[in-house]
Amino acid sequence: MQLARYLGLKSWQLQRARDRGLIPEPDTEQHRWSEDVARTLPDRVDAILAAVGDHPGLGSEKAAEYLAQRTGLDVDRSDVQLMAERGVLLAVGEFRGWPLYTTDDLDGLPQGEVSAVVSERHAWFESSVTSTEAAELLGWTVGKFEVFAERQGLTAGRFGRFARSAIVQFATAQS
Repeated sequence: MQLARYLGLKSWQLQRARDRGLIPEPDTEQHRWSEDVARTLPDRVDAILAAVGDHPGLGSEKAAEYLAQRTGLDVDRSDVQLMAERGVLLAVGEFRGWPLYTTDDLDGLPQGEVSAVVSERHAWFESSVTSTEAAELLGWTVGKFEVFAERQGLTAGRFGRFARSAIVQFATAQS
């Protein structure tokens, strides 16, 4: 905190600068920076700010809102999370264990990439069913369907949904 104040940085900026190797690790036994090291750092502040920015980042919900506004698409936080899982979008930090994304990185996402992920989500919702919907298709209770699914090794995909085709195929085979 003292070094961040001395340099005019916020604590998250200092941490990101450390993570990126722009600021050396503390050099004293108390895990602080010595005065000698601290005096060498003010000249690096402009480079640090250029590298880490002035905003800590957006969580997946706000990132989805940002992308929706930028692209005009129905972007959901799950789309942001999927792009991160695929390595298309990299987290720059975290807040309470949740990843944060920069607006620069969000702006750098190609429209086609965002559109493909959104389309994939919509397609999955159209071609899949919840446990309740699957049970209704089969004329069963949800409990009976869940036991059946477990015994058959039928696993849910994204959003805890099952492929409609697998359920219809089973229903057809039972008729």
